[in-house]
Amino acid sequence: RTSSRGQGSEYSQAMAHLLPTNFDLSQIEESEQGVVRELLSAMSDSWYVIPNIPITVNGQDREIDVALVSFEHGVHILEIKGGIITVSDGQWKSNNIPLQDPALQVTAALHNLVKRLRKMKIDTRAFRIHKYVVFPDINDFPADGAGTGCPREMVVTGQDLPYMETVVEHTNLRDASSVLSTEEIARLLRALRPDITE
Repeated sequence: RTSSRGQGSEYSQAMAHLLPTNFDLSQIEESEQGVVRELLSAMSDSWYVIPNIPITVNGQDREIDVALVSFEHGVHILEIKGGIITVSDGQWKSNNIPLQDPALQVTAALHNLVKRLRKMKIDTRAFRIHKYVVFPDINDFPADGAGTGCPREMVVTGQDLPYMETVVEHTNLRDASSVLSTEEIARLLRALRPDITE
């Protein structure tokens, strides 16, 4: 699911904004690279796509694979798992190799993110933070999800990925977010990635 455009031009033609702008995608997993490229080209220029966000709070290390941020639709964090994903008796697998539960991973990352933002005096009541698990290499997932912790609406398949903007906008219809100011967005982006300078 990678872009067919040349390496030198892919970001200049992308609609969404990669942050940091000089982020080297080669430092993240191949499945994450493909998702980031898809998001950059599929989402409008009102969105920021921020890969690889480490979050340590009270000695607990977590990582957000990708965060999506917009003035109007708040923050959406993604846990990405490549390969053919299956779930049986509560055990997640990718290509038959056992995985940590991605729904639990993204939930833990969300909790750490909220703690970090509050420590930085960012009012998390001003916007919503939503979470998703992304499986770019499969095109179908059971309609009833994978248990109570992973409902279908939390899952983004490869077939859903080109329509991610519609997915997140639909999520926000259920609990409308306030529109963030330029200053609020700038503070939020710095909190997510302190190395963002643009």
